[in-house]
Amino acid sequence: MNPNPSNTSADATPPSKWSVGTIHYTRGRLLNVFFWLLWGDFCLTLMDNFVIGQVLNLQLDAAGVSKSTIGFLNGTVMAVLSAMLVSVIGTASDRHRGRLGRRMPFLLWSTPPLAVCLLLVGFSPRLAAWLGESHPSLAQVLASLASTIPGAGGLPPATHTFLAVLTCSLVLYKLFDLFPQSVYYYLWADVIPARLMGTFACMFRIVAAVGMFVFNRFLLGWAATHPEALYIGAGGLYLLSFVAMSLLVKEGEYAPPPPRPPSRRWTASIALYCRECFTSGFYWKLFITNACFIIAVKSFISFAPIFGTKGMNLTPQRFGELISIKDLVTIVPFLILGPLADRYHPLRAGLVAYFLVLASGIASFFLIKGETSFAIWMTATFTAIAVFQAATGAIMPRLLPRERYGQFNSANSVVWQLGWATAAWLCGAFLDWSGDMRYLFVWFSAFSLVGFITMVWLYFDWKRLGGDESYMPPTPD
Repeated sequence: MNPNPSNTSADATPPSKWSVGTIHYTRGRLLNVFFWLLWGDFCLTLMDNFVIGQVLNLQLDAAGVSKSTIGFLNGTVMAVLSAMLVSVIGTASDRHRGRLGRRMPFLLWSTPPLAVCLLLVGFSPRLAAWLGESHPSLAQVLASLASTIPGAGGLPPATHTFLAVLTCSLVLYKLFDLFPQSVYYYLWADVIPARLMGTFACMFRIVAAVGMFVFNRFLLGWAATHPEALYIGAGGLYLLSFVAMSLLVKEGEYAPPPPRPPSRRWTASIALYCRECFTSGFYWKLFITNACFIIAVKSFISFAPIFGTKGMNLTPQRFGELISIKDLVTIVPFLILGPLADRYHPLRAGLVAYFLVLASGIASFFLIKGETSFAIWMTATFTAIAVFQAATGAIMPRLLPRERYGQFNSANSVVWQLGWATAAWLCGAFLDWSGDMRYLFVWFSAFSLVGFITMVWLYFDWKRLGGDESYMPPTPD
C-alpha cells in the first residue's frame, strides 16, 4: 500500500501544534478536545446503543412482543424519522454561523429534552400501568391503535397500551436524538486535524469498546431487574457530559455559507440537495457500501441479545459475561490500525476488512454449537466488525467534499436510514418466519456480501478519479 500524501499541509505543522481552519492547537488544547469528544461519544453510545439498542429490545422480548414488532418499533419507526429530518439538520448546521459555532448550538439545546425523553422511554411500563388504572378509556383507545402495529396482534390489552406509550416516547426521543446523531460526528471534521483523524477515530472506537465491556459485563444483567436505573443513569450522564462538551469545545471561524438557490421554495432546496448529493455514481457506491455494513451490524447488534438468551438459552447475566470478552479483544485492532489509518488510505484496508466480516458471519452460522463456540465466534465476528471500523474510520473525511461535509454525510445517512427502515422490520419478520435465531447470521452475511461487492466497485472508481496521487471529490455538473 502507498502512503496517502493528501494532507501535506497538515504535516508541515510543528509536532507540538496542529491546525484545523482557524483553530491552532497546542498539545494541551488538542488533548482537551480529544477528551471531551471521546467522553461525549461514550455517553452517546451508552444511551443509544446499549440502553435503547439492547435493554429496550430485551424488555420488549420479555413482554412477549414479536421480533418483527421489535424491528418495526426500534428500527423502522426510528429510521423513517431520521431519513426525513437528518438531511435538514445536517445542511442547516453546515449553513449556521453563531457565537458557539455551527455545530454546538444544535448539540447544546437538544440535550435537556433528549435526556427527559429517554426517561419517558424507560418509564413507559409504569406510565402505561398508570393510564390503565387512572384513565381506562384512554388506555383502551391507545391499546386499539397499538394493535395495528405490524406483528403486534393477539397481545394482551395491557401490552398494547404499553406499546402505544412506548411508541410515543420513542418518537419524541428520536426527534431530539436526531440532533446529536446528525451533527456530533460532523463536528470531527471541524475540530480534529486531518492528519490525526484516523487515530482519533480508532481512539473513539476504543472508548466505545471499553464502555461496552463495562456495560455487558456488569450492567446488562440489570435489564431484567433494574431497567429504569439504567435509563436514569444513561440520561443523567448524557445530560451533564454534552452540556459541558458543548460549552468547553470551541469551533473555529467559517467562511460564509454558499448562497441559497434563487427560489426560496422548499422544493427548490430539495432539488438542489438531491442534484448535489445523488447524481454521482461514485457517491452512490460509497453510500450503499456504508448502508450494507450498517444494516448488517445494526441487525446483528439488535437481535444478538435475543439470540443469546432465546437461541442459546443463556441468562442476560451470562450473555453479558460471554459477550463482554469481545469488548476487550476488539480494542486490539483499534490500537494497531489507528496510526495506519492516518498513513494509508482506508479504502484498501476496508476491502480486506469487509471480507473478514463476511467470512466471520458465514463461519458463525455453521460453527456456533454451544456456550464455548458462541463466545469464540461472537468474539470473532465483532472483532472483524472492529477491524472494518478501524480501517475505515477516516473514510468519509477522505472522500467527501469538506465544504459540504455535513450535507453529504446527511445524504449518506438518508440512504442507510431508509434501508434500515425496511430492513429492521424485515429482519425481525425473517427471524419470526425461520423460527431459528441462528439465521441472524444468514441475514448478516447477505448484506456483508453486497457491501463487499460495492466497495470493490468504489475502489476502482476512486483509482480512476486520481487515487492516492490526485483524488478530488466529484462535484455535480
